[in-house]
Amino acid sequence: MNRRKDMVANLRSKANQMASAFNMSNFANRDSLLGPETKADAMSRTVGLDNSGLVGFQRQIMKGKVSF
Repeated sequence: MNRRKDMVANLRSKANQMASAFNMSNFANRDSLLGPETKADAMSRTVGLDNSGLVGFQRQIMKGKVSF
């Protein structure tokens, strides 16, 4: 019984390690593609925009006309 508990605990630990590594690599990939972004910078650029303004802003970012 203890052996199975140890095996389950070991698997949980490995799953947690893999999940944290995956999450960190996602942030690194995002930063390498889009550049580092601060939440305050993104918020300050979108203040006062309505839905169509936000969509237009997103399109400009994707086309590379606006950068953070």
